[in-house]
Amino acid sequence: MSWALAADASSDAASTETSATETRNIGITSILISDGSFAYIDAATGQTLRIADLDARLGLPADGPATVEGTAEVNGTLLTLAATLAAPRALTIGATSPLDLALDWRGGSARFDGRAELTPAFSGDLQVDATDLGPLLAILGAAMPDLPQGYGRDRLALAGQVTLTEAGTAHLRDARLTLDDTQLTLALDLTPGADRPMIRGTVTGARLVLPADGPAGGQGSGTAPATQTGWSRTPIDVSGLFAADAEIALVVERIEGAGLTLGPVGLRATLDRGRLVLDIDRVGTYGGVLAGQFVVNGRGGLSVRSDVILAGVDLNPLLTDLADYDRLEGSGSISLQLLGVGNDMATLMASLEGEGDLALGAGRRSGASIWPA
Repeated sequence: MSWALAADASSDAASTETSATETRNIGITSILISDGSFAYIDAATGQTLRIADLDARLGLPADGPATVEGTAEVNGTLLTLAATLAAPRALTIGATSPLDLALDWRGGSARFDGRAELTPAFSGDLQVDATDLGPLLAILGAAMPDLPQGYGRDRLALAGQVTLTEAGTAHLRDARLTLDDTQLTLALDLTPGADRPMIRGTVTGARLVLPADGPAGGQGSGTAPATQTGWSRTPIDVSGLFAADAEIALVVERIEGAGLTLGPVGLRATLDRGRLVLDIDRVGTYGGVLAGQFVVNGRGGLSVRSDVILAGVDLNPLLTDLADYDRLEGSGSISLQLLGVGNDMATLMASLEGEGDLALGAGRRSGASIWPA
């Protein structure tokens, strides 16, 4: 370790008096840490942060950038970090400094190139590309969720402009999200709240594939395991509905799933104190339009409600995709209202009640007319 002290000198008496009160700049040329380790235990939460096999080099010259580079095992996950703060002294007077960060782990990397200040606040370009986020989540004592194909199971990447303001609001702009082979564009704002944060924004894309049958090609949370008959009686966890409030608009050219192809799609999702409302502004489907509303309410137990209409749909391609039946031609409209209440899938399905209407236009089956125009 070496220290560099610098101060201006002057033979003038006034200058000498002034320089005597000036703050000396202390520079640290280099600090080397080899095979270091330490642990931090949060008494309030009980969480432990353990760092082992720490090899690092730190530098803070009197005039110049501050740098950190090294490797360490953090709660069992090997990380490699390189950071450069171009103007560290600017932070001490409330200004901003250019900041470059590079973080690598087994299965991914993250990069930040922007500016930061001590408030804390920062703004810059963020890039994350990972085939496995599990090692990072393990640092926090969490496990990687069992994601379905098309939702980040094999690859998750994010690139965009990220900003954290002095007021604590966070903003994401011009962001490109890659979930396996799904590409989405994001513009999101997060505002702190007294009870929970508020998320507002838009999600757009060309194609969104719905999971076929639950996470990782397995069974979803609402289906019964192979050894169980009927619907599952496992309680449905709705605590996630209370994690945040949200107002999100989704616009995609095409949605595929369950044998159906829908598009273009325009949806608005509003989450308020555990109550999720999905407004279907317009969904193009098989020559017709789907519109209506779905509600999932987690307040005081779980209830679901739907009120939708499918108007002017071409029956032949719809029935071909749904039931592999291509002998019926014509058009039709369907309206459906459903309500269900229950804290598990079996109770929810048993409680379903509602009503619907079916209207058919001119049609033919195997060359013969089956209903008049």
